This record gives sequence, structure tokens and C-alpha cells, in this order.
Amino acid sequence: MSPILRNIPIFGPDRYSFMDVVKHYNDMKVGYDGAILRYGRVGYKIFLPENDGGNVPIRHQLRVEEISDEFGLGEVENTAIGFEFELPLKKGFKTNVFVELLPWDLSKRRLAHVELRNVYFKSIDDHSDHNFFIEPENDDYAYFSVVLNKETDADLTTPNTFLQNKILDQVKDRSEVINRLFILRVKQIVWDAQYELEDIVSKFEVRHDSIIIEVDPNND
Repeated sequence: MSPILRNIPIFGPDRYSFMDVVKHYNDMKVGYDGAILRYGRVGYKIFLPENDGGNVPIRHQLRVEEISDEFGLGEVENTAIGFEFELPLKKGFKTNVFVELLPWDLSKRRLAHVELRNVYFKSIDDHSDHNFFIEPENDDYAYFSVVLNKETDADLTTPNTFLQNKILDQVKDRSEVINRLFILRVKQIVWDAQYELEDIVSKFEVRHDSIIIEVDPNND
């Protein structure tokens, strides 16, 4: 039987919540960098994103019990949760997006990923086949949804490989903090929609944001 898919707005319900997290990090960068360095000083092993140009990870916390209560997951069987957030795209531009959720210990298997290609928005009547939303007070940008819920299609065929169960399997051992830490990588390349990406050499922008997700299995 196909699972019930429930998507959690991981950074909050607002459409611009992902960018708010990134902006908050930029505003508080010194404090975050110091906190991350303290992990190293107390003996935890740190893995930072390998790609040049990536930001030092941002910290974000989730509590499993709060998620379960909000979405009634304890009352519903065969339910696969996914992480959902929205990205802004300026009108007249096109983007490719690659998102992945990795354990802090990069020697372990990636938990989930999704790739969106050729996402564009020129007008309300001319856009790619994605779910777009427009803020009336700022119609220079459209927002599109990203859902992260699987590594392969087979992950949605058995509860053992539902994303929340792969996460819980890792965090059940709380002897080290790294068992509760995950890296959400969001990579974007953006260019003018009137061009094909392969036809331009330097007229594009690249973003690479990495956010630390700390998942606490309970509230104690």
C-alpha cells in the first residue's frame, strides 16, 4: 500500500522562512562560527562542506515529539514524512537546484536528495511545471516548493526506509552529539531564462547554503 505523504515545513510556515534562516545566519555569523568551533574544542569531530565557496553551516533544531504532536504521526500508520521549504526565484530567471540531507559523519549513507532542473518563472502565464507562489507586495519574485523525502523511490515502499525512521535510527544512539546532527545542503545555479545554461560561460550566479539540522528525539 502506498504511504501517506506528509510534508513538514522545516523552517516554519512562511514562504520566505528558508531565506530568513540564511539571513539570520549572516547577521549572526561570528556567534555561529564560534559555537561551531567550540564543538571542536570539546572533542567532537567536525565535517564542514567540501565544496569551495560553501558557507559555514547554520544551526537549526527540530524535536521529534513536537513534530509528531503537530502532525499526528503517532495516530497514523504508514505515513512517510518529508521536509518542505520554499526558494525564491526572480522573474525572468531560471534555476537548477540540488538538495541533499547528509549525516554529520559523511562516511555514512546520504539520507535523501532531490534535484529540480530548469525551474523558471517569466509571468503567471509563462513558467515551468512547478508549484509557484507570488507575494502580492513583492511580485519581482516567485517562490517554488522543494520537498525532500527520499533517496530513491524504493524508500517509500517500506516504513523502515521512510525518512523519519532513517533519522530516528541514527539519533537513537545519543552517546555522541554527532548522531543528532545532519547537514542540509542547498545548491542553486541561476541564470537569465532567455539563455540556455550551456550557451553562457559566466552569466550565472551560484548559491551553496549548508544548514546543520539537530534532531532531538525527545524533550528531556
